Amino acid sequence: MNTHTRWCLLAGLLASAAIGCRDTMESVTDPSFSRVGPGASFTWTMPARFGQDRDGDGLTDYLRTPAEINPPAWTVNFDACELAGDQYIWHVNQRRVASVTSCQYAHEFATEGAYDVALHVVSASGSSAWAEQVVTVQDWLVVSFGDSYASGEGVPEVAQANEALLEAVTAALQDLVAARRHLDETAANLQDAFENKGLAESVLATQQQRLNDFLAACTIDSFKAIARCAEFLAGLPFDTYETARAHFSQGVEDARARVESLTQAFQQAQAAFTAAQNGVANIEASIAALRNGFTPVRWQAMYANEVVDRDCHRSARAAPARAALALEQSDPRTSVTFVHLACTGAQVTQFPGNLREQIPWAAALIGSREIDAVLLSIGGNDAGFANIATACVILQPCYVDLPALGDVVPEQACFLVGFLGFRDDCIALLNTPPPQSAKQILNEGLAALPGRYAELGTQLLPSLPGLLDPASVLDPVDRVRSSRVYITEYVDMTKDDTRAYCAPAPLTNPLGTLPGVSTDELSWLDVVAAASINQAGRDAAATHGWTAVGGIYAAYEPHGYCADDHWVVRLHESFIRQGDPSGLAHPNVAGHTHNGQAIFAALLPDLYPLGIGGAPRAPDQPFVPGPFTARGGPVLR
Repeated sequence: MNTHTRWCLLAGLLASAAIGCRDTMESVTDPSFSRVGPGASFTWTMPARFGQDRDGDGLTDYLRTPAEINPPAWTVNFDACELAGDQYIWHVNQRRVASVTSCQYAHEFATEGAYDVALHVVSASGSSAWAEQVVTVQDWLVVSFGDSYASGEGVPEVAQANEALLEAVTAALQDLVAARRHLDETAANLQDAFENKGLAESVLATQQQRLNDFLAACTIDSFKAIARCAEFLAGLPFDTYETARAHFSQGVEDARARVESLTQAFQQAQAAFTAAQNGVANIEASIAALRNGFTPVRWQAMYANEVVDRDCHRSARAAPARAALALEQSDPRTSVTFVHLACTGAQVTQFPGNLREQIPWAAALIGSREIDAVLLSIGGNDAGFANIATACVILQPCYVDLPALGDVVPEQACFLVGFLGFRDDCIALLNTPPPQSAKQILNEGLAALPGRYAELGTQLLPSLPGLLDPASVLDPVDRVRSSRVYITEYVDMTKDDTRAYCAPAPLTNPLGTLPGVSTDELSWLDVVAAASINQAGRDAAATHGWTAVGGIYAAYEPHGYCADDHWVVRLHESFIRQGDPSGLAHPNVAGHTHNGQAIFAALLPDLYPLGIGGAPRAPDQPFVPGPFTARGGPVLR
């Protein structure tokens, strides 16, 4: 054994010499050194960056500043506790970075990327182990742009009534519907009993008068003897005074018994009506008591660089945020930075908070950091869908050029939400006729959509440096990694649990049907309006290379507005959850959960080409193999 080799073996316990001896130790067969197999090595995780509520304020914590979105380093936590030893010597890309006695170690990486990480474990007995892996430091940057379906309208982060309270109020409203129906029935019964009692009293008076007339006209001595009595009894088959008097007296007794019976029925009907009134009053009082449990609705705060002067109604319960959270929770070796800029009411170019504003906000927050996914919900407002739906409530039929005003009565349609304190808001919503028919609104919107999508694809998205391929020398428009743009479908709100179109509001289910919208109009909203808007989105995806997220519209077929298991927010639910009607016909919690899963499933093939558990897609930062990997040393594959 040469001098160098002998020295290296004697120095096996010295961590400072371990890396210096590496070349020789790899070529020597020695029982003190073992190459670690896949069954026992080190693991690594990255601290989650999305989904926590560290300050306990009830809102999910968002990273809101450029410094938070672009941290100076990325922490990776290593765990080598499966390898017993007294000293753990860590190397990154051939450079020794730490020598610690704990089997756990946290390292700060200056940039994302793939790194050759090696671990030399030394024990006091002289045994030594070597493990090595390629570690991909990857924080997924996900940015959400778009409208209310992406911002979270309908599902406030902290609703003014939680789900349990929502269910309690809804149940009370349903009880109120039944109680008022019962009250109407008892009122009708009371009216009938009153009228029947009055008729019986009239009959009794008539019978009493006939008896009096008989007694005045006839006596025992003069029965049929005098002309007046004979005339009174004309046509009546009575031979004796007693039988005649008994007949007229019986008529009085029968009429009196009838009056007494109907008086009792009237009193019972009166008691039932009073009980029904009390029942309604009690339910109304319980609804008022439940309303006392409402708390102020809370949405995510705006970002510091936004200039829109209204609340965008952003919620971490929205589908894009749910997709980001699912991504965060799916792989502990990666983390997620989620930038949520979708804004209620947004169009591509119109309305405060539109994409012409959202995308520059994102650029200022993100800078040139690589964007891994852009989640996009846009086009519905550009096509005028909210006005289309309103037109179908107010106009009849809404899908012709010159419809007439429908027969919906706002005061009646808003009766139930009136008990929630929102009667005037509801009436105002239903008393605002659109200037055009739904058909005209749709046609104008669809005509404008391709141009707006083109502006988004060729001007707005290319202004995001982090969405461009840094290795390309092409113009920005051609450098956009457009497959990382995911555009989602809108939902189907038109059908019940059996996939049949919702019927007009029945008396038994006023909470589950839209006032003023006929079955024919729902069919048109489905087959023509929603289908055309969704097709425009798919066409834009094909034209600009975006990824179309499907599996949303069709999944809602048995979960529409009138379905028992509905995935869309009903009118009263919008008032209960957020205190206004803006959430109407948006996805509810169940709907956003499904949509979030659909987005998450669409992201996986690109972010994890080998599937969850395999290596994530590497960031733009190139991987430079370390000397151990390059020479084919003891590498854990």
